[in-house]
Amino acid sequence: MAEAYKVTGPIDCNIDFDTAVLKNKTAIVTGGANGIGEAYVRALYNAGAYVIIGDINEEAGKKLEEELNSHTRFVKCNTTNWNEQVSLFKEAVKLSPEGKVDYVVANAGVAPRDDTFSFEADEPIEPSLTTIDINTKGTLYTTKLALHHFVQ
Repeated sequence: MAEAYKVTGPIDCNIDFDTAVLKNKTAIVTGGANGIGEAYVRALYNAGAYVIIGDINEEAGKKLEEELNSHTRFVKCNTTNWNEQVSLFKEAVKLSPEGKVDYVVANAGVAPRDDTFSFEADEPIEPSLTTIDINTKGTLYTTKLALHHFVQ
């Protein structure tokens, strides 16, 4: 059984992080095909990690996978879909040299214009809850699966 996590106080952000601890570890990055997620993917890859890119943007995800080579795998994943996230984690285990998931970056998210609290002249219209589904439900799914795999 793994050693229990111990709280050691605040992290000193002035000390460089030793990326050597990431070598040959397996990481999942949701929303990893572009933006901040892509930056996470590249940083983990450059540190020697095996990286699974989960994203709904198939074109960008496959392009990034091809560019970075065999230590990465793209899996099309809508984080609001439980079964797609389960598949994402299973692919990570398959790619992993140790058969496990070491790190998860729950990065997928959106910030569109939100009409939830807008007011219409006549009748109110049903608001879109896509932002909540992606940013909350999707992240909770990712967290649940990450915790499950961390204790394996």
